Amino acid sequence: MNKTTPVYKFASRLCWIILLGLLAISLVVWGLFPSAIGELYVNGFYPRYSTIQRMLLGWCPVSIGDILYGIAVIFIVYKAILWVRRVIVRKQRTINRLVFTRKATGVIITGLLIYNVFNLSWGLNYDRKPVGVAMGVLPYAAQDSDINIITEKLISRVNEYKELSSRSVKYVDFSVISSHVLRAYDSLDNQTGIAAPKPKSLKSSIWGWLGNYTGFTGYYNPFTGEAQVNTTIPSFLQPFVALHEVAHQQGYAKENEASFVGFLAAKASNDDQLLYGTYLELFLYANRNLADYDSTAAKKYGEQLSKPVKRDLAIWRKFNEDHQSFIEPVIMFLYGKFLQSNEQPTGLRSYDEVTSLLIAYYKKYSDL
Repeated sequence: MNKTTPVYKFASRLCWIILLGLLAISLVVWGLFPSAIGELYVNGFYPRYSTIQRMLLGWCPVSIGDILYGIAVIFIVYKAILWVRRVIVRKQRTINRLVFTRKATGVIITGLLIYNVFNLSWGLNYDRKPVGVAMGVLPYAAQDSDINIITEKLISRVNEYKELSSRSVKYVDFSVISSHVLRAYDSLDNQTGIAAPKPKSLKSSIWGWLGNYTGFTGYYNPFTGEAQVNTTIPSFLQPFVALHEVAHQQGYAKENEASFVGFLAAKASNDDQLLYGTYLELFLYANRNLADYDSTAAKKYGEQLSKPVKRDLAIWRKFNEDHQSFIEPVIMFLYGKFLQSNEQPTGLRSYDEVTSLLIAYYKKYSDL
């Protein structure tokens, strides 16, 4: 069969679809067995693969992943413009069957390839055993009294570390924040064995200004191994975002677990500014949980925050108001669906579920 004939090309694409489809099915089945994931992927393949990613790209101060995403968006927009031009300007209402087959198989192959690379490079971490299993800190359905206790403790910590951090030297730029965050993970590694990322790959996102209008403060790029922080948000928020994204980088895929690991790293660091940003974020999560049970109590606790903390929250609210857009609810809806499809049935509310881990941690250690 001539390799240039349409029949050969179609057969070749069909083979790729079958092979990639079988791999995708295999990954889904593998994800049903957390023990196998832990033994072969979490403790085997992923640490080695992610280390190679960081070795290759971590040295570059610019986010390679952001550049690649930018190129991908430009390519998609370019193709969309060509399609609109063909349909509207040239009034081409029909499409050749051969062309349609080629484009359809191309889309399927691309989709399967992205799915498989995503899961092999990071996504299988969604199926790992919960972080609390190793620590004996298992989340459970919290009672009203538990959430009240945790909220009170968090208020005390927020006010305390706001005062302490105000006496410390302020973080002047993201490079300083990055060094403190990575040092915190070194401390956590020494205390608990939760590995620190080496070499490092924690970067400022090129598209932070866009993130302000779409709702993201940070993200982990599984295709390049880079942890990204939107450094255009208020500086007091950036330490916890960085801690959270580095936890993702270390394989803690679920949002509540990444926040919990970030909390452990901040606590291990004894760094006032890391601790302030972390406890502030955790208080907001806990207070939202409390509001589900008792909105009056949640409001009362909010009033107990110190004036400097309230000023920070006012800055955060004003920042969000200045960057409202019609696209953010759409992005957040789609992201919520993505979380639901990856072992987090509550969607965006999965962030708040770190509260149950904090309650379990407090019950075990009598500390927060």
